[in-house]
Amino acid sequence: MAKDYTILSDASDKLQALVSENGAELQVLGRKSIEAQSVIWSGDPEYWGRHAPILFPSIGKSFDNKIKVSGAFYPMPKHGLALNMKWERIEKVRDEKGNHRLVMQLTDTPDTLQHYPFRFALRQIFQIENDAKLSVTWQVESREAEGVMPFSVGAHPAFLIPGFNPDDEVHGYLQFDTPELVSQDVLPDGHLHIEQTIIKLEEGNLLPLTNHTFDCDTILDIRGLNREVTLLDKERRPVVRLTHEMPVIAIWAPRGGQCPFVCIEPWYGVCDGPAYDGEFTDRPFMQHVKAGEQWSNTYTIELFD
Repeated sequence: MAKDYTILSDASDKLQALVSENGAELQVLGRKSIEAQSVIWSGDPEYWGRHAPILFPSIGKSFDNKIKVSGAFYPMPKHGLALNMKWERIEKVRDEKGNHRLVMQLTDTPDTLQHYPFRFALRQIFQIENDAKLSVTWQVESREAEGVMPFSVGAHPAFLIPGFNPDDEVHGYLQFDTPELVSQDVLPDGHLHIEQTIIKLEEGNLLPLTNHTFDCDTILDIRGLNREVTLLDKERRPVVRLTHEMPVIAIWAPRGGQCPFVCIEPWYGVCDGPAYDGEFTDRPFMQHVKAGEQWSNTYTIELFD
């Protein structure tokens, strides 16, 4: 039986990544040794059965689980379609430095057109940069004959918190670029809260991860100011850093934060507010690509020793 995943490594064979054909999801990223552990969450369904899904063409919950395109309504599941589909591996090569590059592609189908009435090609390019860094590039191509194709796209990687103990007062920390977060919280029902919450960070721009950090469900900073987010362990040693160029950064963990991982999610787009009935193309932070053209963006994940 053919395997449904691809293994990538750097030229020195120290860093290893594993990408599944299901959702083109990054499932493992870590040092290649018996002692080492992946920085990506294992996907244990006791907490959350995913690792690092891609969110496309919609992010979060759409009001009434529908989007409106040119006045017509289409059913849209939470976080879109791409995370639950099988992707095609169209390229795996070594670059000039000997590091692996993988291209996964998803294209429209008769079923996707019932939810998202546009013809598209979506690619995720996984590039091992060195023995400590992985870059992920999205390419969104409109295969429409005319007009403009609206879409949202986002990442949802879950990072393991080293030495997690549910009885600890603090499990770890997240470090940001700014001394405070201005959060437009995502409520437990999946809709965007209208009011903003200001979260003052500790010295060094640190957010402690406790059993109650995510009682609000999701922290959502939409100012576009936090382009680097670093996970530190409980001793304040850096573990992994995510760098991006997107306007929205979402931070989430289930059970209020009493769990062994935290999600650091750069987004182009947000979920709907309560009772939103506007056009899909008019949602905040939407991206648009003209017929026959292509849009792209990249984020990186860097490991620390």
